Amino acid sequence: MFVHPKWSAPTSRILTALTTAIVVGSCSSLANPRAGTNVNRDFSGDTAKIRSALQQWVVAWNAKDLAGMLSTWDPDAVESFPTRSRGFGEIRTFYQRYVASDRRTQQSVDFQKTAVSGDLAYSEAIWTAIDFARDSAGIEHQGPPRFSRSLEVWRRQSDGGWRIIRSLAFPLVQNPQSVGPSQRVDTLGAEQQIRNSLAAWLSAYDRQDYVAMSKVWAPDILGWYPELPPFTIDEVRRGLSRQRAQDPTRAHIDLTIDEVLVQGDMAVVRDIWYYTRRFGTDSTIKRRMWGYEVWRKQPDGAWRISRYLSAPEKWVRIQ
Repeated sequence: MFVHPKWSAPTSRILTALTTAIVVGSCSSLANPRAGTNVNRDFSGDTAKIRSALQQWVVAWNAKDLAGMLSTWDPDAVESFPTRSRGFGEIRTFYQRYVASDRRTQQSVDFQKTAVSGDLAYSEAIWTAIDFARDSAGIEHQGPPRFSRSLEVWRRQSDGGWRIIRSLAFPLVQNPQSVGPSQRVDTLGAEQQIRNSLAAWLSAYDRQDYVAMSKVWAPDILGWYPELPPFTIDEVRRGLSRQRAQDPTRAHIDLTIDEVLVQGDMAVVRDIWYYTRRFGTDSTIKRRMWGYEVWRKQPDGAWRISRYLSAPEKWVRIQ
């Protein structure tokens, strides 16, 4: 969620070269973000509460207020960085050690987007962190600013407040607000390329063309699906080497892309996958799967999936 105070400048540069890691936890057991009827519901009050909660965390962090920092997190929370994830217990331990130390990191937050649906919400933010250290003479020196981007998933509490249940943070090379026009990514072009790639993947899936399907994956692909091992490029290679017979009961997939957010060389896609599987003329089953993908722009200019998280619903017999 936030800039990690232990990231030194060299470490931050190394981590920048890594791709984003998404927390899987037990996301499939979380409340369905589309549950209920929200079409005419006004969530502006909830958005304000979420932004206020995040700003209160900043105030608590800068004041080394342990209770204030922890109050933002749900007991089921998982926080993820490019190299690791930690649950609520580890978050608390980290905060305790930071509060007890003589280190000081001043943080500020720039809200990018907040959206609410039912009892779940997500927020995006840009973070600025400045480290302060004392030399042998006791004089405090200020380090250069460090920047990071975060995505938080929030859950409504019984008292009407909001707490973070999942958080993803990764460092940025520079302040994204300072990037000149010539350096900015063509977000509309990137979004269209991503949409085209997903359409091409669906077409290849229907043809059972595994070579064409593999083109959507980045070399560092890491994906999570409930009860299955993490999906990696090794699995892609094994799949390409297998000989497969045509499967007449293979599911047909329809896709709805709800959102494509592009910033720099990264994009986040939120979509819904609809599976229909027929067994002759006697039986048809369907299910819906919620998806999040993190796409990265590759050296060749193509956008490919670097991380994904899938949360499928149960199969439902319709015939």
